[in-house]
Amino acid sequence: MFLNNKYIDKQICNGTIGIVTDMNKEQEIVRVAFCINRGIVDVEIYLDNNINKASLHLDDQIFAPDQAYHVAISRCRFLDDVIILFLTLDAFKADEKVKKEYIRLEEIIYLKCQD
Repeated sequence: MFLNNKYIDKQICNGTIGIVTDMNKEQEIVRVAFCINRGIVDVEIYLDNNINKASLHLDDQIFAPDQAYHVAISRCRFLDDVIILFLTLDAFKADEKVKKEYIRLEEIIYLKCQD
């Protein structure tokens, strides 16, 4: 996943998913991540990344699936610091795979409750 907005003109921005096509085998870098639940973003907030107030314009043009809440809201320390200036439901897009997985998990829970 690309983690910044360096190549917006090439339609590559924060959150863009890609495929590794080449590797430098002379330098080894290891990062291990455990996915607990699809569609949940692991948010790490560092003190220097916090902002005091976030004014958000949430429409269908600015977010990838499952990320409507992430960009500015996650940087505020308190919910009172978030000001939503404009909001449409189209800003909250969910990946179809995530929807199917959520339904599958709900069915499993429902069946276990029936026992």
